Amino acid sequence: MIQFNKLLLYMLSRLDKQRTISSAFHILRGKKSAQTIQDIHLFQMQHVFGVYQNLDPNIYHKWIQYFKDSSWLTIDEDTYTLTDQGYDVLNDWHDFTISGLNGFKYHRIDRKWDESVKLLVQTLSNLSYGDKYFIPVTDDLHIQFRVKQLIKKYQQDKKLLTQKFTSELYQVLHALSDEQAAFISKQLTGYNRIGLSKVQLAEEYDLLVDDIHITHIQIIHQMLKIIESDQQRFPILNSIIPVQNQQYGMTESAFRTFQLIEKGYTLPEIESLRQLKTSTIHDHVVEIATRVDHFDIGAYVDQKTIDQVGQVINKSESRRLKDIKLQLDEAVTYFQIRLVLAKFNQIKESVSI
Repeated sequence: MIQFNKLLLYMLSRLDKQRTISSAFHILRGKKSAQTIQDIHLFQMQHVFGVYQNLDPNIYHKWIQYFKDSSWLTIDEDTYTLTDQGYDVLNDWHDFTISGLNGFKYHRIDRKWDESVKLLVQTLSNLSYGDKYFIPVTDDLHIQFRVKQLIKKYQQDKKLLTQKFTSELYQVLHALSDEQAAFISKQLTGYNRIGLSKVQLAEEYDLLVDDIHITHIQIIHQMLKIIESDQQRFPILNSIIPVQNQQYGMTESAFRTFQLIEKGYTLPEIESLRQLKTSTIHDHVVEIATRVDHFDIGAYVDQKTIDQVGQVINKSESRRLKDIKLQLDEAVTYFQIRLVLAKFNQIKESVSI
């Protein structure tokens, strides 16, 4: 089980002194801003991106207040600092692990796949007992439609679908730990059986709802990984995984800018064509540089500047733009610094430390 307070303190330790206290909140919610996208790559936090998309800001700030009251962190005007006591607490949590989480890859599909599985379990269970009238466990009409379409494919032999689906689900659950398998099974609704809610699970496991949510997401990500690694073995479970668009995980607007860049348009031309501000186009380019491995920033930053910024990044403990710019020539722009930061993990091996 993942305890949310441990996950949050871990995230805050990664961003310590570098970002505002709200940065971890934006990462957990999966905010698709250029800054957040760049941060998850810069601080290697892709795995926790979007793992708590419905996190209540009031709940988040209550945790922050708890950390402050516990003397685990202090908050300054535009950033925060983890105290020695905060790091001691983090180091004492020897059992803490976030293995299995892969938010950057799965945050768009985990909820829909999970709800599809639950609805399919409920539907096949009720149909096997001749009950066609029941309240679906999800009110997502798209998920309901997809499950209906799958069942129609087996219109002549629903029993075969039930057998295949049950076998696949059993195999995936068997690949998990007994505790994880039980955790998922307790949430499943069937004929004359109602699955447990997150609140009920929290009571049963004596945990917080936040802990239950993160643990659930972790297990769902593990299940998705198992299925994707052997799709022929799990054809039904794989078929209900939502298809992701081929936008490199970018926002729609950034992808449109990327398409124009690929066609040879300059940034001023794109700015005029799309009637967007220069700062917005720059945000798009930084997002593109972060998301697309083969994207060449050389058109916007010469190699000498890349080397200079790279050397400062390697020598400095700070990842704040203002701190980095103070160590560079005045001619180097924030846009150029952001681009190099976006590619930092790719260029750091070629820059002398």
